[in-house]
Amino acid sequence: MFKSLADARTITHTLSSPSKMPWWSYSIPASACKVGSQLAKVAGTVCKSCYAMKGRYVFQNVKQAMQKRLDSLSHPHWVDAMVYQLNTLSDGKEQHFRHFDSGDLQGIWHLRKIVEVAERTPHIKHWLPTREVGMIREYRKTHGAFPSNLIVRVSASRVGHRMPRQPDLNLPVSTVGVDKDSSLFQCEAPSRGWVCGPCRKCWSDTDVNYKVH
Repeated sequence: MFKSLADARTITHTLSSPSKMPWWSYSIPASACKVGSQLAKVAGTVCKSCYAMKGRYVFQNVKQAMQKRLDSLSHPHWVDAMVYQLNTLSDGKEQHFRHFDSGDLQGIWHLRKIVEVAERTPHIKHWLPTREVGMIREYRKTHGAFPSNLIVRVSASRVGHRMPRQPDLNLPVSTVGVDKDSSLFQCEAPSRGWVCGPCRKCWSDTDVNYKVH
């Protein structure tokens, strides 16, 4: 179907490349978050001071790229184009891909597409952080477990709040500003100049805490 990365990117647009991440990612506008855009209006929430609403994310070229990715999601060949890019860029080697360094799930249909991408790229570990617990719960009721190479991580809403795992989902969680809780893996990026380095905990079943940006 595709002869080159350029062909595939006519559908998905380019992948994103956050400086912190070990490999590629896929970002869409944070303003398109369903739950997050509501939380952004509430003091004390992580979304109130969302990092994806400032810094390089406000550059016009970055905003345009994220909007093009958002617009592409409904394309009937979006999954094929993503699979082609990831397989080509990884060259069959294990890699670690992040969904949503900005943005979140747009619906069950979107989650189904991401699951299919993961199923068709089994050598790539996918990390999907989300606050769309309702969508996750609905998907699980209908479709069951996620592929083993897709880590769906439920993100806490409030800064400094230790959120337990949802009993019916038992998915790993991430918190922000719960820095003294020894039951959480404390993200080591701040000690490495805000890069992941060799750490891949976010792509595991470990509960992780991040320092406030």
